[in-house]
Amino acid sequence: YDGCVAHTFIAGQSKYWKDILEKVKHALRLGLEQARPGIPVSVLDEVPRNELKKQGLPDYPHLTGHPVGGFYKPVIADFIDYNLEVNMVFAYEPATYIPSKGGVRIEPHILVTDSGYEILTEFHKKLLTR
Repeated sequence: YDGCVAHTFIAGQSKYWKDILEKVKHALRLGLEQARPGIPVSVLDEVPRNELKKQGLPDYPHLTGHPVGGFYKPVIADFIDYNLEVNMVFAYEPATYIPSKGGVRIEPHILVTDSGYEILTEFHKKLLTR
C-alpha cells in the first residue's frame, strides 16, 4: 500500500516554532487517546481541532485523517458518520498554519487495534510516545 507521512522539523533555536510544534503534538496525542474500535471518527477530528483552538492556534483547512492504501475508510472529519473498526489504517494529520509565517504538521500512520491503536511509522512511534 502507498501512503504519506509528514513531520515538521525546526531549524535553529526558535522558541516560537518549538512551542507551536509541542502544541500540535499535544493535540495529536489527545486525539489518539480516543482511538479505539466503535468510536465515531468525528471525535478524532473534533478533539485536536478543539485543543488547537483552545491554545489560540488557527484551524487547518483539510481533513484530520485519511485512509492509507486507498480512499475508502476511514476518512477523519467532523462530517463523517461512521465508527472506527479494528484493522483500519489511516494517516492522522492535525496541523496548524500561521498566515504569512508557516505551519506545523505531524502525520503518523495509525492502525486501529482491538484495544486501541498502534503507531505504525517507527519515527513517529518514538517521537509521540511519552
